[in-house]
Amino acid sequence: MCDILLKYPRVLSLLDRLHIYLELHEMTVEEVCDQTETEISFFVILLESFLDKNDSYSTEGICDTSLLPHFVEYLRESHYYFLNKKIPYLNKVLSEFISKSEHPQIGLLKMFFEEYCQEVHQHMTYEDRMVFPYIANLYQASITEESNNIEFSIDQFEEHHTNIEEKLSDLKNLLIKHFASNSGNFLKTQFLLNLYDLEDEIHDHSRLEDDILIPLVKQLETQTRR
Repeated sequence: MCDILLKYPRVLSLLDRLHIYLELHEMTVEEVCDQTETEISFFVILLESFLDKNDSYSTEGICDTSLLPHFVEYLRESHYYFLNKKIPYLNKVLSEFISKSEHPQIGLLKMFFEEYCQEVHQHMTYEDRMVFPYIANLYQASITEESNNIEFSIDQFEEHHTNIEEKLSDLKNLLIKHFASNSGNFLKTQFLLNLYDLEDEIHDHSRLEDDILIPLVKQLETQTRR
């Protein structure tokens, strides 16, 4: 496990969301999963999706609907991470940069970022309140072999699953092109680097939902209909 983290440091964020806080020493991935009661097949799929940077990631043949509760719990934890850790940290760095900037339009930067944060909050709150409870009920119905009468389907989620990465690109362009600052340049650089990191994490998160969660839920919907 330690070798993986040394080579791919972004996996540290994955461990944080899974509440894996061990002293790793020479532990293998299997040993870490055993000690933290983490389903190893689920962890390996997450790890591979983190490291595979192709546009789409397929788990066909290696992932089944029994892992859905694990994915839902992980995605919930990811929402908490974005809304309560990553974005507040970015907001703090941006506020410090703004306090050192004398640009007459600096308020636009703050407003643009706040609008983006609101969009992310709405996006993730909808999933927490509507999509994830639906998946949990659907999964329970599949176990008890009861009919699923909930008037919702994953197609509705897929249809309205918006891209929340686009505005980040606009924000980076705005900051790089128009907001130079001598005294606050270090803070500007730190904000931008973290913004790039957030963009990558949001992309990974969305891809996990599109390429793994949605196909698994569709498969479960078909099974419960039968």
